[in-house]
Amino acid sequence: MKRFYFLASLLVMLSCFKSFGQYGMPMGRGGMMGSPYGNPYGNPMRGMNQFPARTQDDEPLTAEDIVELSINRVKETIEINAFEEAVLHSIMLEATKKRIELQILKLEPNAMKTALEEIESLEDARLENELPPALYAHLKALKEEGNSKTKRKKEKKKKRKT
Repeated sequence: MKRFYFLASLLVMLSCFKSFGQYGMPMGRGGMMGSPYGNPYGNPMRGMNQFPARTQDDEPLTAEDIVELSINRVKETIEINAFEEAVLHSIMLEATKKRIELQILKLEPNAMKTALEEIESLEDARLENELPPALYAHLKALKEEGNSKTKRKKEKKKKRKT
C-alpha cells in the first residue's frame, strides 16, 4: 500500500513538472493570474535584455557633412584631382549653407521654390565656369540621375494609390 501511495505521488509530481514546463512557473516571473508581472503563461520576452531607448534625437547633418557625402559619391564614380575637389567643395559648401538657411527661415512654398531655383542656377553657373567641361558634364549627369530616382519612386506611389 505504501508503494501505491509512493508511486501515485511520484506520478502526480512528474505530471506537475511537465505542465510547469509548458506553461511557465506558477510563482516565477510570468506568475499566476494574480501576479503583478503579467499573464499566467509567462512572458518569454520579459527576461531578455532589451536595448536602451534613445533619449536624444540624432543631430542633423551639417553643411560640411552633406558636402563630404556628395563629394565622396563623385569620387566613387570619377577620379578628380585635389584642385578640382577643393573647387567643388567650396562651391557646394556655399550653396548647401544657403539651402540650410532657407530651411531655417521656413518661407512660403512659392518663395522657397524660387529661392532654391536661384541658388541652384548660381551653383550651376559657378561649376560650369570653374570646372573642366568633362567634370561638369559628369556632375550634371549625376544630379539628373539622382533626381530621376526620386521622381520614379513618387510616380510608383501615385500609381499604386489609384
